[in-house]
Amino acid sequence: MRALKGYLKMKAPTIVLLVLCALCVITINWLYDYPLDAIYYSILICAILVLVVGIVGFVKFKTFTDTLENLKTKISVSVDELPEPAGLITNDYTELLKILWQAKQESDFEYSSHYKDLVDYYTIWAHQIKTPIQAMRLILQTSDEDTTPLELELMRIEQYVDMVLTYLKLDSNSSDLHVRTMEIGPIIKAAVRKNAKPFIAKKISLQYDECNISALTDDKWLQFAIEQILSNSLKYTSEGGTVSIYKSSDTAISIKDTGMGIAKEDLPRVFERGFTGYNGREDKKATGIGLFLCHEVLKKIGHTISIESEVGVGTTVTIDLAKAELDVRD
Repeated sequence: MRALKGYLKMKAPTIVLLVLCALCVITINWLYDYPLDAIYYSILICAILVLVVGIVGFVKFKTFTDTLENLKTKISVSVDELPEPAGLITNDYTELLKILWQAKQESDFEYSSHYKDLVDYYTIWAHQIKTPIQAMRLILQTSDEDTTPLELELMRIEQYVDMVLTYLKLDSNSSDLHVRTMEIGPIIKAAVRKNAKPFIAKKISLQYDECNISALTDDKWLQFAIEQILSNSLKYTSEGGTVSIYKSSDTAISIKDTGMGIAKEDLPRVFERGFTGYNGREDKKATGIGLFLCHEVLKKIGHTISIESEVGVGTTVTIDLAKAELDVRD
């Protein structure tokens, strides 16, 4: 039906012209008093010829449009399968498409090369910066003074470096994934140990219920996500508060804090890249990257994340470890 409407619309001027010509022939023959049978037969023969030519043209038109419709799903890969142009105008449009396609290919290649150079540079930088960070940590450990504030700041730097590396790896292929079935408990404990200093510094108590869950996951990526969630909880929970980690279902763990909470209108957008919301506007240093990275990392290893929160009461973040389709990009 779509092809028929398109064909009739395209041929509308020709159809109108044929009708006008037929009316002119009928009028002239009638004025000269020709037999009506001869007029009717002439018009009938012409109508049959026009109908046959129209049907043949419609079949060709429909084949052409069907081919274009099928190409919509793979035109991003190649334009080599475009149907042979029918007519000068179609030929010109086809040539324009090929010129635009070639320009796009060259632009994509240039961008890809530039992006790869940037990724390579920042990956090298992120690895190199870890050396002075480790050196500073060793110096602080040998100091007789109270270095807790400096150690906390150094820990933040390490977290930011890990975020950079993770951000760079998100769009890469799956070579960094090592998915296997493992116990979740040791991964959670490792993330807690890494955040031990902030717990102690802010006198925030930890309530940990053993999470006996076996899941198909990647321990490094999952630990990164848990560390980010714990970091957020510690950041927005006042001194003397509580952070709880527990098994919320057969396949899920939850991290709950007694922090400032998240505004209801901000909840639907907390996983968006760069979104900081009300809390972020209060904390001028917030980047809105942490939860975005958590969401993307967990999606990459086949898990889901959700948040419930109430302002002034606290926030609960739940990670569902149920097996899901892995987000593997070529």
